[in-house]
Amino acid sequence: MRRKNNRLSLLLWAAVLCSAAVVASCSTTSALPEGEQLYIGIDKITYSEHENSDHFVTTQEEVEAALACEPNGALFGSSRIRSPFPVGLWVWNAFSKSESKFGKWMTNNIGKTPVLMSSVNPALHASVAQSVLRNHGYFRGKVGYEELTMRNPKKGKIRYDVQLNHLFTLDSIAYVGFPAVGDTLIKATLDDALIHRGDPFSVATLDAERNRITQLFRNNGYYYYQPSYASYLADTIMVPGKVQLRFQLADGIPEQANHKWYIGRTTVDLRKSRMERLTDSISRRRFTLRFSGRRPAVRAGVLMRDIKLRRGQLFCYDDLMETENNILSSGLYSSVNFRFTPRDSTLTCDTLDYYRRTKFGIAKHNVNIWDSANNIFCTGHYGETDGKNHYNYL
Repeated sequence: MRRKNNRLSLLLWAAVLCSAAVVASCSTTSALPEGEQLYIGIDKITYSEHENSDHFVTTQEEVEAALACEPNGALFGSSRIRSPFPVGLWVWNAFSKSESKFGKWMTNNIGKTPVLMSSVNPALHASVAQSVLRNHGYFRGKVGYEELTMRNPKKGKIRYDVQLNHLFTLDSIAYVGFPAVGDTLIKATLDDALIHRGDPFSVATLDAERNRITQLFRNNGYYYYQPSYASYLADTIMVPGKVQLRFQLADGIPEQANHKWYIGRTTVDLRKSRMERLTDSISRRRFTLRFSGRRPAVRAGVLMRDIKLRRGQLFCYDDLMETENNILSSGLYSSVNFRFTPRDSTLTCDTLDYYRRTKFGIAKHNVNIWDSANNIFCTGHYGETDGKNHYNYL
């Protein structure tokens, strides 16, 4: 039995060595379709008409990511450096046209389909890279390319030329159309602004400033305010080579988003299973706890400590997130949903009642916290118990 196994091993190794010898003698282009070229990477990317700066370095990184396209045998994902031993490509050229089972097995399991020049689409890569330039303030930037044929006419590379030209910077910044209270908030926090006069134009920085304003409003009572309720208008004509920027509140936003909201009643439903019927409740000054049975599965004091939203206070997004993160870190719940509902439908209503539905859980998995619109607010991992209810009761 041992002799048979040894003989089988020798035959297998002999087959592998023979295959390796055949593969090593193969060309990387012998089985290419007629008229096609093997793409062997980017020749180089040249940059012209730019000033060296941190902004240029960031732009350069994003441009090269847009132009990147890996050839066969790329080392560490590089678009320029290839392995001298593209075994997968050798195997594909040696066996891709084989009808034998062995040849098909080699092609499917070891072979790598060649990356062709016709599939790289340098025009698309150049177009995307040019959009990157514009997003970073190089509004007159251009990206060109050239397809290069190697000594072996079946192999090709691509050379890119990036002309950045003038970098547009911010000349003036104005926040326009916000309610008086909102305008006061913005002016009071201008030291925290992420965009300043003289800064290079950058879409990423503009988005960060938009999110800062959104967070500012939500932390000061504007629960219904959304990032999409304000947009940028950029004028590049009035001052040549510069951008006059306006951050403007949109027309027709919901009335609810135009004023502050205060926290009203807080109600917490605590279930041990999804379909469990709630039969009792406990009311405290700050909230009402509804549950099933003689007593809740979690003592009321624990819930009171975790809830940072106070009745009569302005809605604050940071307080909401702290509340929900406390829920995640407690390790007591398998699912959490919450919603805020206006106390009534009148135009003068400024009170939000907070309703939270939780399911007590002991299984080990991730917990997602959802709002009433099914937007996930945060995700956490909580531990597992031994299956016994060893928490503090009333």
